[in-house]
Amino acid sequence: MVATWDKGELVDVNPDVIEQVAKRITPDMLDDLEPILEAVREHPDDLEARNDMLDAAKPVIAGLIQEVSATNVPEMLWILCAMMF
Repeated sequence: MVATWDKGELVDVNPDVIEQVAKRITPDMLDDLEPILEAVREHPDDLEARNDMLDAAKPVIAGLIQEVSATNVPEMLWILCAMMF
């Protein structure tokens, strides 16, 4: 699973995917993001940790969308599509 969307709302995302996208798109966020992702990896059923991750993932995904719209790079388009399905 990369990400799960329901009615246009992000409801789940793979922490490894968010980390990889953040490294490329929003590296300045990694210091804040890594403890949140680690909490989800250690306790995948912890709803609070998953919600924290979803909140932290939104700016990363927004950065990805902005990058795609600014560059039109085909590589970035497939990443965005993969995250949506």
